[in-house]
Amino acid sequence: MKNSFFKNVQFVTLGNLPSIQKSGVLKFTIPGRLGIIEARAKKVKAKSLTNYEWYGEINNGLGYVIVINHNGKITASISLPDSEVYEIFYTDRRRLC
Repeated sequence: MKNSFFKNVQFVTLGNLPSIQKSGVLKFTIPGRLGIIEARAKKVKAKSLTNYEWYGEINNGLGYVIVINHNGKITASISLPDSEVYEIFYTDRRRLC
Protein backbone atom coordinates (compact mmCIF):
# COMPACT_ATOMS: atom_id res chain seq x y z
CA MET A 1 0.00 0.00 0.00
CA LYS A 2 1.41 3.37 -1.03
CA ASN A 3 1.63 6.07 1.63
CA SER A 4 0.55 9.36 0.03
CA PHE A 5 1.31 11.35 3.19
CA PHE A 6 5.09 11.14 2.79
CA LYS A 7 6.61 12.00 -0.58
CA ASN A 8 10.04 10.73 0.41
CA VAL A 9 11.85 9.38 3.48
CA GLN A 10 15.57 9.93 3.89
CA PHE A 11 17.97 9.57 6.81
CA VAL A 12 19.90 12.75 7.65
CA THR A 13 22.40 13.96 10.20
CA LEU A 14 21.87 17.27 11.94
CA GLY A 15 24.54 19.55 13.30
CA ASN A 16 24.54 20.85 16.85
CA LEU A 17 22.04 23.73 16.66
CA PRO A 18 23.47 25.77 19.57
CA SER A 19 26.89 25.65 17.88
CA ILE A 20 25.91 26.24 14.26
CA GLN A 21 23.51 29.16 14.65
CA LYS A 22 25.20 32.54 14.69
CA SER A 23 23.51 35.48 16.48
CA GLY A 24 20.13 33.78 16.14
CA VAL A 25 20.54 32.97 12.44
CA LEU A 26 20.47 29.34 11.33
CA LYS A 27 21.72 28.55 7.82
CA PHE A 28 21.14 25.06 6.46
CA THR A 29 20.58 22.99 3.34
CA ILE A 30 18.05 20.30 2.55
CA PRO A 31 19.10 17.22 0.53
CA GLY A 32 17.80 17.49 -3.02
CA ARG A 33 17.23 21.26 -2.87
CA LEU A 34 19.57 23.91 -4.20
CA GLY A 35 20.75 26.81 -2.10
CA ILE A 36 21.14 27.73 1.53
CA ILE A 37 18.06 28.36 3.64
CA GLU A 38 18.27 31.00 6.37
CA ALA A 39 16.01 31.14 9.42
CA ARG A 40 16.06 33.87 12.07
CA ALA A 41 15.25 32.93 15.67
CA LYS A 42 12.01 34.39 16.99
CA LYS A 43 11.62 32.34 20.16
CA VAL A 44 14.09 30.13 22.00
CA LYS A 45 13.56 28.20 25.24
CA ALA A 46 16.70 26.47 26.44
CA LYS A 47 17.25 24.50 29.61
CA SER A 48 20.48 22.90 28.42
CA LEU A 49 22.33 21.92 25.23
CA THR A 50 20.18 18.79 24.99
CA ASN A 51 16.85 20.28 26.09
CA TYR A 52 15.60 23.22 24.05
CA GLU A 53 12.97 24.57 21.68
CA TRP A 54 14.00 26.81 18.79
CA TYR A 55 11.51 28.64 16.57
CA GLY A 56 12.68 30.67 13.61
CA GLU A 57 11.16 32.36 10.59
CA ILE A 58 12.21 32.13 6.96
CA ASN A 59 11.69 35.15 4.67
CA ASN A 60 10.06 37.31 7.37
CA GLY A 61 7.46 34.72 8.31
CA LEU A 62 6.68 33.19 4.91
CA GLY A 63 8.22 29.96 6.23
CA TYR A 64 9.34 28.59 9.56
CA VAL A 65 11.64 26.16 11.35
CA ILE A 66 10.81 24.50 14.67
CA VAL A 67 13.45 22.34 16.36
CA ILE A 68 12.79 20.53 19.61
CA ASN A 69 15.54 18.68 21.44
CA HIS A 70 14.34 16.63 24.41
CA ASN A 71 17.16 14.81 26.19
CA GLY A 72 19.15 14.63 22.96
CA LYS A 73 16.24 13.35 20.85
CA ILE A 74 15.59 15.88 18.11
CA THR A 75 12.43 16.47 16.09
CA ALA A 76 11.94 19.33 13.66
CA SER A 77 9.46 20.82 11.25
CA ILE A 78 10.42 23.03 8.31
CA SER A 79 7.89 24.87 6.17
CA LEU A 80 9.34 26.74 3.22
CA PRO A 81 7.80 29.74 1.44
CA ASP A 82 7.12 27.59 -1.66
CA SER A 83 4.79 25.40 0.51
CA GLU A 84 7.23 22.48 0.74
CA VAL A 85 7.13 20.94 4.23
CA TYR A 86 9.80 18.74 5.82
CA GLU A 87 9.52 16.79 9.05
CA ILE A 88 12.48 15.37 10.95
CA PHE A 89 11.95 12.53 13.41
CA TYR A 90 14.36 10.94 15.87
CA THR A 91 14.92 7.22 15.39
CA ASP A 92 16.49 4.86 17.87
CA ARG A 93 19.40 4.36 15.46
CA ARG A 94 20.63 7.84 16.47
CA ARG A 95 19.85 9.00 12.97
CA LEU A 96 17.06 11.23 11.87
CA CYS A 97 14.58 10.76 9.08
